[in-house]
Amino acid sequence: TTVFSPDLQSIVISPDKDVSFAEFPDNNSFGAVKHIEVIKANDNTTKVVITSEKPIIHNIDRLYSPDRLILSLYNIKKPDTGLIDGLKTTGQYHGCSVSSVDEFPNGSRWRFPLNKSTMISSKLSLDGRVLEVTMHDSTYMVLGTSSKIKRRIVIDPGHGGTDPGAQRRGYNEKDINLDVAMRVKRHLANAGFYVVMTRETDKTVSLQERVDICNRVNPDVFLSVHSNASNNPGLTGIETYWYAESSRPFASYISNQLGKHVDAINRGLKNARFFVLRHTKCPAVLAEIGYMSNERELYRMVTEERKEATARALAEGIIEYLKAKSTGTVKPCR
Repeated sequence: TTVFSPDLQSIVISPDKDVSFAEFPDNNSFGAVKHIEVIKANDNTTKVVITSEKPIIHNIDRLYSPDRLILSLYNIKKPDTGLIDGLKTTGQYHGCSVSSVDEFPNGSRWRFPLNKSTMISSKLSLDGRVLEVTMHDSTYMVLGTSSKIKRRIVIDPGHGGTDPGAQRRGYNEKDINLDVAMRVKRHLANAGFYVVMTRETDKTVSLQERVDICNRVNPDVFLSVHSNASNNPGLTGIETYWYAESSRPFASYISNQLGKHVDAINRGLKNARFFVLRHTKCPAVLAEIGYMSNERELYRMVTEERKEATARALAEGIIEYLKAKSTGTVKPCR
């Protein structure tokens, strides 16, 4: 049992052998949709707000090929047609279809076809009864193709192969890094950028090989994605590292977007002599996207929602920095 606060505890059961589990939903938790509101914040952003009778148990998946959002409400039944009809096409999604879920008879699955550039974030109210899903097109999606020469970006998922990185509760850092980094690549590729990965599979890549790949490509920026760990299990949050002074503005843009989009403590900018930051010949940043050594943060880091929010933040940090650099409006670091 882990005590996170006087009002919150987590009980983790770790059996010494494989066991099977069966789910028995609490019948008192089933509810219905009371209200659906579609809010057009601006041409690039739509918010879908779902209000329910009961606290909502849900999962969000942002999927590709085809681009779509799958919203699973495990304890909220399919609403009446009149409510669904209110989910008309916007600039970010193209209608919505809602179906029942065989494995959860009292649940529902919502499918929103999306634009390629649409990114997803969500927020649940404190009482769990109001779910707000934000669908956002980056305002700079044309930047990657706006010039005759495509902008080049190298994304480096930390560790891999025989080097698992940090390991906690059956999770390997190398897998989290790769998952998030591949999402960043998709966002940037959809925006028209030329993206090179130091690895796209679970393989061993030395630090020198990562540097060599970057310097051979000669990119506009280099981003390394890592997950943190500490002997102090109380530490949480995201950190953004830079080495050369010329990389500090880029780090600032990445840190700002992480703070904006990721529900975690932003521990800000830090200067460090990491090998990949010292030897790459372009603005280079290493992002530590959360502390695996904190049990509560680890379980958030591996959720679809957190991974997508982190990838979105990293992609937008790159896009905003390159836009500012191309127009000579890079903001000074604070």
